[in-house]
Amino acid sequence: MKTLERLVEKAEGLEVPIWALVFLVIVFSAIRHYLEISFFGYEHVTRLYFLHACSYYLMVFMFIFLALKAITGEKADRIASAISVAVPVILLPPIVDRFIFGRTSGYSYPSPYTWANMAMSFFESDPTYLHRGHQVEFAILLALIFVYILVKMKPLGRVQRIAVALASTFSVYVSIVAISTPRIWPLFDLLSLTGPFNEFTRDYPYIVYNFIYITFASIFFWLTILVENPQKVKILMRDASPPRIIHFSLMYVLGFFVQLNFLGMEDVYFRGNLLVLLIGILSAASGWAFVVAINNYYDRQVDRITNAYRGIVSGEYTEINLMGFSLLALITGAYTALILGIMPLVFYLLFVLLGFLYSYPKIYLKRYGTKTIIIGLGSALLFAMGYFSPWYPEMRTFDLRFWTYFLVLFAVFSAGSVMNDLKDVESDVENGVKTIFTVFGRERGKKIAAAMMLLAFSLPGIIAPEMLPVFVLLAALGAFLLMREKVLYIYLVYFAEYFTILLFHTL
Repeated sequence: MKTLERLVEKAEGLEVPIWALVFLVIVFSAIRHYLEISFFGYEHVTRLYFLHACSYYLMVFMFIFLALKAITGEKADRIASAISVAVPVILLPPIVDRFIFGRTSGYSYPSPYTWANMAMSFFESDPTYLHRGHQVEFAILLALIFVYILVKMKPLGRVQRIAVALASTFSVYVSIVAISTPRIWPLFDLLSLTGPFNEFTRDYPYIVYNFIYITFASIFFWLTILVENPQKVKILMRDASPPRIIHFSLMYVLGFFVQLNFLGMEDVYFRGNLLVLLIGILSAASGWAFVVAINNYYDRQVDRITNAYRGIVSGEYTEINLMGFSLLALITGAYTALILGIMPLVFYLLFVLLGFLYSYPKIYLKRYGTKTIIIGLGSALLFAMGYFSPWYPEMRTFDLRFWTYFLVLFAVFSAGSVMNDLKDVESDVENGVKTIFTVFGRERGKKIAAAMMLLAFSLPGIIAPEMLPVFVLLAALGAFLLMREKVLYIYLVYFAEYFTILLFHTL
Protein backbone atom coordinates (compact mmCIF):
# COMPACT_ATOMS: atom_id res chain seq x y z
CA MET A 1 0.00 0.00 0.00
CA LYS A 2 2.87 2.37 0.77
CA THR A 3 4.26 1.77 -2.70
CA LEU A 4 0.93 2.70 -4.29
CA GLU A 5 0.75 5.85 -2.18
CA ARG A 6 4.23 6.91 -3.30
CA LEU A 7 3.35 6.29 -6.96
CA VAL A 8 0.15 8.31 -6.70
CA GLU A 9 2.00 11.11 -4.95
CA LYS A 10 4.59 11.19 -7.74
CA ALA A 11 1.83 11.28 -10.37
CA GLU A 12 0.13 14.18 -8.58
CA GLY A 13 3.47 15.96 -8.33
CA LEU A 14 3.94 16.11 -12.11
CA GLU A 15 2.20 19.51 -12.05
CA VAL A 16 0.36 18.99 -15.33
CA PRO A 17 -2.05 21.96 -15.62
CA ILE A 18 -5.69 21.28 -16.43
CA TRP A 19 -5.46 22.88 -19.88
CA ALA A 20 -2.48 20.60 -20.65
CA LEU A 21 -4.57 17.54 -19.69
CA VAL A 22 -7.18 18.57 -22.27
CA PHE A 23 -4.43 19.07 -24.86
CA LEU A 24 -2.84 15.70 -24.07
CA VAL A 25 -6.14 13.87 -24.47
CA ILE A 26 -6.70 15.46 -27.89
CA VAL A 27 -3.15 14.69 -29.06
CA PHE A 28 -3.11 11.06 -27.92
CA SER A 29 -6.63 10.50 -29.27
CA ALA A 30 -5.52 11.85 -32.66
CA ILE A 31 -2.44 9.59 -32.69
CA ARG A 32 -4.53 6.58 -31.68
CA HIS A 33 -7.01 7.26 -34.43
CA TYR A 34 -4.27 7.75 -37.01
CA LEU A 35 -2.76 4.38 -36.02
CA GLU A 36 -6.14 2.67 -36.34
CA ILE A 37 -6.76 4.15 -39.79
CA SER A 38 -3.25 3.27 -40.97
CA PHE A 39 -3.12 -0.25 -39.54
CA PHE A 40 -6.51 -1.36 -40.85
CA GLY A 41 -6.69 0.44 -44.19
CA TYR A 42 -9.83 2.50 -43.68
CA GLU A 43 -10.95 4.41 -46.74
CA HIS A 44 -12.91 7.65 -47.23
CA VAL A 45 -12.06 8.95 -43.75
CA THR A 46 -13.10 12.60 -43.46
CA ARG A 47 -12.04 15.19 -40.91
CA LEU A 48 -15.24 14.63 -38.93
CA TYR A 49 -14.65 10.88 -38.71
CA PHE A 50 -11.25 11.64 -37.25
CA LEU A 51 -12.39 14.28 -34.76
CA HIS A 52 -15.28 12.35 -33.29
CA ALA A 53 -12.83 9.94 -31.63
CA CYS A 54 -10.96 12.85 -30.05
CA SER A 55 -14.25 14.32 -28.82
CA TYR A 56 -15.21 10.96 -27.37
CA TYR A 57 -12.03 10.57 -25.32
CA LEU A 58 -12.35 14.17 -24.14
CA MET A 59 -15.78 13.33 -22.80
CA VAL A 60 -14.56 10.16 -21.07
CA PHE A 61 -11.54 11.77 -19.42
CA MET A 62 -13.49 14.85 -18.33
CA PHE A 63 -16.04 12.53 -16.74
CA ILE A 64 -13.25 10.70 -14.90
CA PHE A 65 -11.93 14.12 -13.82
CA LEU A 66 -15.34 15.00 -12.37
CA ALA A 67 -15.87 11.58 -10.80
CA LEU A 68 -12.52 11.57 -9.00
CA LYS A 69 -13.14 15.09 -7.74
CA ALA A 70 -16.56 14.08 -6.38
CA ILE A 71 -15.30 10.83 -4.82
CA THR A 72 -11.98 11.93 -3.33
CA GLY A 73 -12.40 15.69 -2.81
CA GLU A 74 -8.77 16.18 -3.92
CA LYS A 75 -7.68 19.45 -5.56
CA ALA A 76 -8.46 19.62 -9.27
CA ASP A 77 -4.89 20.35 -10.38
CA ARG A 78 -3.57 17.30 -8.49
CA ILE A 79 -6.25 15.10 -10.04
CA ALA A 80 -5.42 16.46 -13.50
CA SER A 81 -1.74 15.56 -12.97
CA ALA A 82 -2.64 12.06 -11.83
CA ILE A 83 -5.02 11.49 -14.76
CA SER A 84 -2.34 12.61 -17.23
CA VAL A 85 -0.44 9.41 -16.43
CA ALA A 86 -3.37 7.38 -17.79
CA VAL A 87 -3.73 9.30 -21.06
CA PRO A 88 -1.19 7.17 -23.06
CA VAL A 89 -3.49 4.17 -22.48
CA ILE A 90 -5.58 5.64 -25.33
CA LEU A 91 -2.98 4.34 -27.81
CA LEU A 92 -3.44 0.68 -26.90
CA PRO A 93 -6.46 -0.57 -28.92
CA PRO A 94 -5.03 -0.46 -32.47
CA ILE A 95 -1.58 -1.63 -31.29
CA VAL A 96 -2.94 -4.56 -29.27
CA ASP A 97 -5.42 -5.57 -31.98
CA ARG A 98 -2.76 -5.51 -34.68
CA PHE A 99 0.29 -7.04 -33.00
CA ILE A 100 -1.21 -9.27 -30.28
CA PHE A 101 -4.61 -10.43 -31.53
CA GLY A 102 -3.64 -10.35 -35.20
CA ARG A 103 -6.52 -8.34 -36.52
CA THR A 104 -6.19 -7.99 -40.30
CA SER A 105 -6.62 -4.88 -42.45
CA GLY A 106 -8.99 -3.77 -45.17
CA TYR A 107 -12.13 -3.07 -43.19
CA SER A 108 -14.40 -0.06 -43.61
CA TYR A 109 -14.56 2.60 -40.95
CA PRO A 110 -17.24 1.79 -38.31
CA SER A 111 -20.33 3.90 -37.93
CA PRO A 112 -20.11 6.34 -35.00
CA TYR A 113 -22.80 4.34 -33.20
CA THR A 114 -20.87 1.05 -33.55
CA TRP A 115 -17.58 2.73 -32.61
CA ALA A 116 -19.05 4.35 -29.49
CA ASN A 117 -20.84 1.26 -28.24
CA MET A 118 -17.68 -0.85 -28.41
CA ALA A 119 -15.06 1.76 -27.62
CA MET A 120 -15.23 1.34 -23.85
CA SER A 121 -17.24 -1.82 -23.27
CA PHE A 122 -16.12 -5.23 -22.01
CA PHE A 123 -19.15 -6.90 -23.54
CA GLU A 124 -18.86 -6.08 -27.24
CA SER A 125 -16.14 -7.11 -29.65
CA ASP A 126 -16.35 -7.28 -33.42
CA PRO A 127 -13.13 -8.18 -35.28
CA THR A 128 -14.45 -6.22 -38.26
CA TYR A 129 -14.12 -2.97 -36.34
CA LEU A 130 -12.80 -3.29 -32.79
CA HIS A 131 -11.41 -6.48 -31.32
CA ARG A 132 -9.90 -6.98 -27.86
CA GLY A 133 -7.69 -3.91 -27.67
CA HIS A 134 -10.39 -1.68 -26.24
CA GLN A 135 -11.02 -4.22 -23.47
CA VAL A 136 -7.34 -4.17 -22.50
CA GLU A 137 -7.40 -0.38 -22.63
CA PHE A 138 -10.44 -0.13 -20.39
CA ALA A 139 -9.14 -2.73 -17.91
CA ILE A 140 -5.95 -0.72 -17.37
CA LEU A 141 -7.87 2.55 -17.11
CA LEU A 142 -10.24 1.11 -14.50
CA ALA A 143 -7.32 -0.37 -12.56
CA LEU A 144 -5.66 3.05 -12.39
CA ILE A 145 -8.92 4.64 -11.22
CA PHE A 146 -9.26 1.93 -8.56
CA VAL A 147 -5.71 2.53 -7.28
CA TYR A 148 -6.20 6.30 -7.09
CA ILE A 149 -9.45 6.02 -5.14
CA LEU A 150 -7.97 3.32 -2.90
CA VAL A 151 -5.06 5.56 -1.94
CA LYS A 152 -7.32 8.59 -1.36
CA MET A 153 -9.56 6.63 1.04
CA LYS A 154 -6.66 6.49 3.52
CA PRO A 155 -8.69 7.42 6.65
CA LEU A 156 -10.73 4.20 6.27
CA GLY A 157 -9.64 0.72 7.22
CA ARG A 158 -8.04 -1.61 4.64
CA VAL A 159 -11.20 -3.63 3.96
CA GLN A 160 -13.38 -0.51 3.83
CA ARG A 161 -10.94 1.21 1.47
CA ILE A 162 -11.01 -1.72 -0.94
CA ALA A 163 -14.82 -1.94 -0.79
CA VAL A 164 -15.28 1.78 -1.42
CA ALA A 165 -12.70 1.77 -4.22
CA LEU A 166 -14.35 -1.23 -5.91
CA ALA A 167 -17.84 0.25 -5.63
CA SER A 168 -16.67 3.65 -6.88
CA THR A 169 -14.74 2.16 -9.81
CA PHE A 170 -17.73 0.07 -10.81
CA SER A 171 -19.94 3.17 -10.68
CA VAL A 172 -17.49 5.04 -12.89
CA TYR A 173 -17.47 2.12 -15.33
CA VAL A 174 -21.27 1.95 -15.54
CA SER A 175 -21.47 5.71 -16.01
CA ILE A 176 -18.90 5.66 -18.83
CA VAL A 177 -20.80 2.89 -20.59
CA ALA A 178 -23.98 4.97 -20.24
CA ILE A 179 -22.50 8.16 -21.68
CA SER A 180 -20.80 6.07 -24.40
CA THR A 181 -24.17 4.86 -25.65
CA PRO A 182 -25.81 7.98 -27.13
CA ARG A 183 -28.96 6.19 -28.22
CA ILE A 184 -30.16 5.97 -24.63
CA TRP A 185 -30.16 9.78 -24.42
CA PRO A 186 -33.21 11.76 -25.63
CA LEU A 187 -30.83 14.28 -27.24
CA PHE A 188 -29.68 11.66 -29.73
CA ASP A 189 -33.23 10.89 -30.90
CA LEU A 190 -33.89 14.61 -31.22
CA LEU A 191 -30.85 15.11 -33.45
CA SER A 192 -30.88 11.88 -35.45
CA LEU A 193 -32.53 11.66 -38.85
CA THR A 194 -33.12 9.40 -41.81
CA GLY A 195 -32.90 10.39 -45.43
CA PRO A 196 -31.28 9.67 -48.78
CA PHE A 197 -27.56 8.93 -48.69
CA ASN A 198 -25.39 11.79 -49.90
CA GLU A 199 -22.24 13.59 -48.84
CA PHE A 200 -24.03 15.41 -46.08
CA THR A 201 -25.96 12.51 -44.54
CA ARG A 202 -22.78 10.42 -44.56
CA ASP A 203 -21.00 12.97 -42.36
CA TYR A 204 -24.04 14.18 -40.42
CA PRO A 205 -23.91 11.50 -37.67
CA TYR A 206 -20.35 12.55 -36.89
CA ILE A 207 -21.51 16.15 -36.39
CA VAL A 208 -24.14 14.82 -33.98
CA TYR A 209 -21.64 12.73 -32.03
CA ASN A 210 -19.08 15.55 -31.92
CA PHE A 211 -21.75 17.88 -30.60
CA ILE A 212 -22.93 15.42 -27.93
CA TYR A 213 -19.40 14.51 -26.81
CA ILE A 214 -18.16 18.12 -26.67
CA THR A 215 -21.31 19.18 -24.79
CA PHE A 216 -20.87 16.45 -22.18
CA ALA A 217 -17.10 17.11 -21.90
CA SER A 218 -17.73 20.82 -21.29
CA ILE A 219 -20.40 20.10 -18.67
CA PHE A 220 -18.18 17.63 -16.81
CA PHE A 221 -15.18 19.97 -16.89
CA TRP A 222 -16.98 23.05 -15.63
CA LEU A 223 -18.84 21.08 -12.97
CA THR A 224 -15.46 19.96 -11.64
CA ILE A 225 -14.13 23.53 -11.56
CA LEU A 226 -17.34 24.81 -9.98
CA VAL A 227 -17.06 22.22 -7.22
CA GLU A 228 -13.45 23.31 -6.71
CA ASN A 229 -14.09 27.06 -6.45
CA PRO A 230 -17.40 28.53 -7.67
CA GLN A 231 -16.35 32.10 -6.78
CA LYS A 232 -13.23 31.86 -8.95
CA VAL A 233 -15.29 30.67 -11.92
CA LYS A 234 -17.79 33.48 -11.39
CA ILE A 235 -15.04 36.14 -11.39
CA LEU A 236 -13.30 34.61 -14.43
CA MET A 237 -16.54 34.67 -16.38
CA ARG A 238 -17.24 38.26 -15.36
CA ASP A 239 -13.76 39.36 -16.41
CA ALA A 240 -14.27 37.67 -19.78
CA SER A 241 -16.68 40.55 -20.55
CA PRO A 242 -20.00 38.83 -21.39
CA PRO A 243 -21.22 41.78 -23.54
CA ARG A 244 -18.19 41.38 -25.81
CA ILE A 245 -18.70 37.61 -25.91
CA ILE A 246 -22.25 38.28 -27.09
CA HIS A 247 -21.00 40.79 -29.68
CA PHE A 248 -18.42 38.50 -31.28
CA SER A 249 -20.76 35.50 -31.14
CA LEU A 250 -23.37 37.61 -32.94
CA MET A 251 -20.79 38.47 -35.62
CA TYR A 252 -20.42 34.74 -36.24
CA VAL A 253 -24.20 34.29 -36.32
CA LEU A 254 -24.56 37.16 -38.80
CA GLY A 255 -22.00 35.66 -41.15
CA PHE A 256 -23.71 32.29 -40.87
CA PHE A 257 -27.15 33.65 -41.78
CA VAL A 258 -25.89 35.94 -44.54
CA GLN A 259 -24.44 32.85 -46.21
CA LEU A 260 -27.33 30.54 -45.50
CA ASN A 261 -30.17 33.11 -45.46
CA PHE A 262 -32.47 30.67 -43.70
CA LEU A 263 -32.66 27.19 -42.21
CA GLY A 264 -35.80 26.16 -44.06
CA MET A 265 -34.14 23.59 -46.31
CA GLU A 266 -34.71 19.85 -46.25
CA ASP A 267 -34.49 18.25 -42.83
CA VAL A 268 -30.90 17.06 -43.12
CA TYR A 269 -29.62 20.57 -43.85
CA PHE A 270 -31.83 22.17 -41.22
CA ARG A 271 -30.60 19.95 -38.40
CA GLY A 272 -27.02 19.81 -39.59
CA ASN A 273 -26.67 23.56 -39.93
CA LEU A 274 -28.39 24.15 -36.61
CA LEU A 275 -25.69 22.01 -34.96
CA VAL A 276 -22.97 23.78 -36.93
CA LEU A 277 -24.36 27.10 -35.71
CA LEU A 278 -24.22 26.02 -32.05
CA ILE A 279 -20.69 24.65 -32.40
CA GLY A 280 -19.59 27.87 -34.14
CA ILE A 281 -21.01 30.06 -31.38
CA LEU A 282 -18.99 28.06 -28.84
CA SER A 283 -15.86 28.54 -30.96
CA ALA A 284 -16.38 32.30 -31.37
CA ALA A 285 -17.10 32.77 -27.65
CA SER A 286 -14.00 30.75 -26.73
CA GLY A 287 -11.88 32.83 -29.10
CA TRP A 288 -12.94 36.05 -27.41
CA ALA A 289 -12.43 34.50 -23.95
CA PHE A 290 -8.81 33.83 -24.95
CA VAL A 291 -8.30 37.35 -26.31
CA VAL A 292 -9.70 39.11 -23.24
CA ALA A 293 -7.86 36.78 -20.82
CA ILE A 294 -4.54 37.49 -22.54
CA ASN A 295 -5.30 41.21 -22.44
CA ASN A 296 -6.11 41.05 -18.72
CA TYR A 297 -2.91 39.09 -18.09
CA TYR A 298 -0.59 41.57 -19.81
CA ASP A 299 -2.47 44.63 -18.45
CA ARG A 300 -2.48 43.42 -14.86
CA GLN A 301 -0.06 46.09 -13.63
CA VAL A 302 -2.03 48.98 -15.17
CA ASP A 303 -5.30 47.44 -13.97
CA ARG A 304 -4.14 47.80 -10.37
CA ILE A 305 -4.86 51.51 -10.84
CA THR A 306 -7.63 51.66 -13.44
CA ASN A 307 -9.50 48.32 -13.16
CA ALA A 308 -8.97 47.16 -9.61
CA TYR A 309 -12.18 45.07 -9.72
CA ARG A 310 -10.61 42.43 -11.99
CA GLY A 311 -9.92 39.11 -10.33
CA ILE A 312 -6.21 38.98 -11.08
CA VAL A 313 -5.75 42.37 -9.38
CA SER A 314 -8.00 41.69 -6.39
CA GLY A 315 -6.43 38.27 -5.82
CA GLU A 316 -9.55 36.22 -6.62
CA TYR A 317 -7.42 34.10 -8.95
CA THR A 318 -3.71 33.87 -9.78
CA GLU A 319 -1.72 34.61 -12.93
CA ILE A 320 -1.39 30.86 -13.47
CA ASN A 321 -5.18 30.46 -13.20
CA LEU A 322 -5.70 33.19 -15.81
CA MET A 323 -3.14 31.77 -18.24
CA GLY A 324 -4.64 28.31 -17.81
CA PHE A 325 -8.11 29.68 -18.57
CA SER A 326 -6.82 31.53 -21.65
CA LEU A 327 -5.05 28.46 -23.05
CA LEU A 328 -8.06 26.26 -22.38
CA ALA A 329 -10.27 28.78 -24.23
CA LEU A 330 -7.78 28.84 -27.12
CA ILE A 331 -7.78 25.04 -27.41
CA THR A 332 -11.57 24.81 -27.16
CA GLY A 333 -12.11 27.46 -29.82
CA ALA A 334 -9.57 25.98 -32.24
CA TYR A 335 -10.89 22.44 -31.83
CA THR A 336 -14.53 23.39 -32.38
CA ALA A 337 -13.54 25.62 -35.34
CA LEU A 338 -11.82 22.60 -36.92
CA ILE A 339 -15.06 20.63 -36.59
CA LEU A 340 -16.66 23.34 -38.75
CA GLY A 341 -13.99 23.22 -41.43
CA ILE A 342 -10.57 24.44 -42.52
CA MET A 343 -11.67 27.96 -43.51
CA PRO A 344 -13.49 28.62 -40.21
CA LEU A 345 -10.33 27.44 -38.43
CA VAL A 346 -8.19 29.84 -40.49
CA PHE A 347 -10.41 32.81 -39.64
CA TYR A 348 -10.52 31.77 -35.98
CA LEU A 349 -6.72 31.63 -35.82
CA LEU A 350 -6.43 35.04 -37.48
CA PHE A 351 -8.86 36.43 -34.90
CA VAL A 352 -6.98 35.10 -31.87
CA LEU A 353 -3.60 36.06 -33.37
CA LEU A 354 -4.86 39.61 -33.85
CA GLY A 355 -6.05 39.70 -30.24
CA PHE A 356 -2.72 38.34 -29.00
CA LEU A 357 -0.67 40.92 -30.94
CA TYR A 358 -2.96 43.63 -29.61
CA SER A 359 -1.83 42.89 -26.02
CA TYR A 360 1.59 41.23 -26.33
CA PRO A 361 4.10 43.72 -24.81
CA LYS A 362 6.81 43.34 -27.47
CA ILE A 363 4.36 44.23 -30.25
CA TYR A 364 1.48 45.84 -28.36
CA LEU A 365 -0.65 47.08 -31.26
CA LYS A 366 -2.79 48.90 -28.70
CA ARG A 367 -0.18 51.64 -28.27
CA TYR A 368 -0.43 52.74 -31.91
CA GLY A 369 -3.99 53.98 -31.69
CA THR A 370 -5.34 50.87 -33.44
CA LYS A 371 -7.74 49.82 -30.69
CA THR A 372 -10.94 50.51 -32.64
CA ILE A 373 -9.44 49.17 -35.89
CA ILE A 374 -8.61 45.90 -34.12
CA ILE A 375 -12.20 45.60 -32.86
CA GLY A 376 -13.49 46.28 -36.39
CA LEU A 377 -11.16 43.76 -38.02
CA GLY A 378 -11.85 41.17 -35.33
CA SER A 379 -15.60 41.57 -35.87
CA ALA A 380 -15.15 41.14 -39.63
CA LEU A 381 -12.99 38.02 -39.14
CA LEU A 382 -15.64 36.31 -37.01
CA PHE A 383 -18.25 37.31 -39.57
CA ALA A 384 -16.07 35.56 -42.17
CA MET A 385 -15.78 32.52 -39.90
CA GLY A 386 -19.58 32.30 -39.78
CA TYR A 387 -19.86 32.97 -43.53
CA PHE A 388 -17.75 29.89 -44.34
CA SER A 389 -19.40 27.59 -41.77
CA PRO A 390 -22.81 26.52 -43.18
CA TRP A 391 -22.95 23.05 -44.61
CA TYR A 392 -23.40 24.12 -48.19
CA PRO A 393 -19.93 23.76 -49.75
CA GLU A 394 -20.86 25.16 -53.16
CA MET A 395 -21.74 28.51 -51.53
CA ARG A 396 -18.36 29.01 -49.84
CA THR A 397 -16.62 31.52 -52.10
CA PHE A 398 -14.88 34.87 -51.73
CA ASP A 399 -17.51 36.61 -53.84
CA LEU A 400 -18.50 40.27 -54.07
CA ARG A 401 -21.18 39.82 -51.41
CA PHE A 402 -18.62 38.50 -48.95
CA TRP A 403 -16.20 41.39 -49.46
CA THR A 404 -19.01 43.96 -49.30
CA TYR A 405 -20.14 42.69 -45.91
CA PHE A 406 -16.59 42.20 -44.67
CA LEU A 407 -15.56 45.78 -45.47
CA VAL A 408 -18.81 47.35 -44.24
CA LEU A 409 -18.59 45.52 -40.91
CA PHE A 410 -14.92 46.39 -40.61
CA ALA A 411 -15.76 50.08 -41.12
CA VAL A 412 -18.82 50.03 -38.86
CA PHE A 413 -17.07 48.52 -35.86
CA SER A 414 -13.80 50.36 -36.39
CA ALA A 415 -15.63 53.70 -36.21
CA GLY A 416 -18.52 52.65 -33.96
CA SER A 417 -16.35 51.13 -31.24
CA VAL A 418 -14.88 54.53 -30.31
CA MET A 419 -17.54 54.59 -27.60
CA ASN A 420 -15.44 52.04 -25.69
CA ASP A 421 -12.50 54.44 -25.70
CA LEU A 422 -14.61 57.01 -23.85
CA LYS A 423 -15.10 54.83 -20.80
CA ASP A 424 -11.46 53.64 -20.90
CA VAL A 425 -9.87 57.07 -21.27
CA GLU A 426 -8.20 57.09 -17.83
CA SER A 427 -6.73 53.63 -18.39
CA ASP A 428 -5.50 54.61 -21.86
CA VAL A 429 -3.80 57.75 -20.55
CA GLU A 430 -2.10 55.71 -17.83
CA ASN A 431 -0.93 53.11 -20.35
CA GLY A 432 0.14 55.57 -23.05
CA VAL A 433 -2.49 54.36 -25.54
CA LYS A 434 -3.44 56.73 -28.34
CA THR A 435 -7.18 57.24 -28.91
CA ILE A 436 -9.33 60.11 -30.13
CA PHE A 437 -9.95 61.12 -26.51
CA THR A 438 -6.32 60.96 -25.37
CA VAL A 439 -5.09 62.87 -28.44
CA PHE A 440 -7.82 65.54 -28.85
CA GLY A 441 -9.16 65.73 -25.33
CA ARG A 442 -12.47 64.55 -23.94
CA GLU A 443 -14.87 67.23 -25.31
CA ARG A 444 -13.37 67.59 -28.78
CA GLY A 445 -12.92 63.85 -28.95
CA LYS A 446 -16.64 63.33 -28.28
CA LYS A 447 -17.56 65.52 -31.28
CA ILE A 448 -15.22 63.60 -33.58
CA ALA A 449 -16.44 60.26 -32.21
CA ALA A 450 -20.09 61.26 -32.63
CA ALA A 451 -19.46 62.13 -36.28
CA MET A 452 -17.73 58.79 -36.79
CA MET A 453 -20.61 56.96 -35.16
CA LEU A 454 -23.15 58.82 -37.29
CA LEU A 455 -21.31 57.62 -40.39
CA ALA A 456 -20.60 54.12 -39.11
CA PHE A 457 -24.15 53.27 -38.02
CA SER A 458 -25.48 54.49 -41.38
CA LEU A 459 -23.13 52.30 -43.46
CA PRO A 460 -25.23 49.10 -43.24
CA GLY A 461 -27.62 50.86 -45.61
CA ILE A 462 -25.21 49.72 -48.34
CA ILE A 463 -26.02 46.07 -47.71
CA ALA A 464 -29.70 46.59 -46.76
CA PRO A 465 -30.93 49.64 -48.77
CA GLU A 466 -34.55 49.09 -47.78
CA MET A 467 -33.59 49.67 -44.15
CA LEU A 468 -31.55 52.86 -44.74
CA PRO A 469 -34.00 55.20 -42.90
CA VAL A 470 -33.86 52.92 -39.87
CA PHE A 471 -30.05 52.89 -39.89
CA VAL A 472 -29.84 56.69 -40.20
CA LEU A 473 -32.24 57.10 -37.28
CA LEU A 474 -30.24 54.67 -35.12
CA ALA A 475 -26.99 56.40 -36.14
CA ALA A 476 -28.33 59.79 -35.04
CA LEU A 477 -29.51 58.31 -31.74
CA GLY A 478 -26.11 56.68 -31.17
CA ALA A 479 -24.27 59.97 -31.85
CA PHE A 480 -26.57 61.83 -29.45
CA LEU A 481 -26.03 59.28 -26.70
CA LEU A 482 -22.27 59.43 -27.15
CA MET A 483 -22.29 63.21 -26.73
CA ARG A 484 -24.22 62.62 -23.50
CA GLU A 485 -21.71 59.89 -22.50
CA LYS A 486 -24.47 57.29 -22.19
CA VAL A 487 -22.24 54.46 -23.37
CA LEU A 488 -24.43 51.69 -21.96
CA TYR A 489 -27.43 52.86 -23.98
CA ILE A 490 -25.35 52.90 -27.17
CA TYR A 491 -25.05 49.13 -26.81
CA LEU A 492 -28.85 48.95 -27.08
CA VAL A 493 -28.66 50.98 -30.31
CA TYR A 494 -26.02 48.58 -31.58
CA PHE A 495 -28.18 45.53 -30.87
CA ALA A 496 -31.14 47.22 -32.60
CA GLU A 497 -28.94 47.82 -35.65
CA TYR A 498 -27.59 44.29 -35.61
CA PHE A 499 -31.00 42.64 -35.47
CA THR A 500 -32.25 44.94 -38.22
CA ILE A 501 -29.50 43.55 -40.50
CA LEU A 502 -30.21 39.99 -39.39
CA LEU A 503 -33.95 40.44 -39.93
CA PHE A 504 -33.28 41.71 -43.44
CA HIS A 505 -31.49 38.45 -44.30
CA THR A 506 -33.88 36.01 -42.67
CA LEU A 507 -37.25 37.25 -43.94
